[in-house]
Amino acid sequence: MAKGDSLAAGGGASQPGNAYVDLVYQHERARIPDLQLVNFSYSGTTTTMVLHCGGCTYGTAIQLGDAK
Repeated sequence: MAKGDSLAAGGGASQPGNAYVDLVYQHERARIPDLQLVNFSYSGTTTTMVLHCGGCTYGTAIQLGDAK
């Protein structure tokens, strides 16, 4: 599971699939074939927004809530 800002969401990656979350997932999936990635991150997120987001665009409107 990934939570966070543009770095976790893939901002700045040279192409889709080259974000650090995707690369770590690919590396770990080689060892754990059934591993699945759920990425709740999006660009512009702050720590406060992860915990108490207002106006966010995902499920419970709080990344931490969606992670439970």
